[in-house]
Amino acid sequence: MNEQGDRSFSFCRKPGADLMPTAAELNRELIAQSGIFHFGSASLTDDPCRSAVHTALQYARRQGKVISCDPNYRPLLWDTVERCRKTTPFLRV
Repeated sequence: MNEQGDRSFSFCRKPGADLMPTAAELNRELIAQSGIFHFGSASLTDDPCRSAVHTALQYARRQGKVISCDPNYRPLLWDTVERCRKTTPFLRV
């Protein structure tokens, strides 16, 4: 924590395992068996994970699942604020 009590974060990415899942690796059966599809905005920062999340989200919607998102903006994970805004219009950055 800094003097104002704010936490600090660091990320080890590019490449990082959290960005590597692909749409081809999705377990659609797991989504079909679930009641809720939850994802975090950090998974939308880069491909191939971003595309995998979009594919899974579309599938979950077609299955009638409740959609849940953790819109947790981490500036260190995005190239620019503009790209974050374009990629995640549900965030208020």
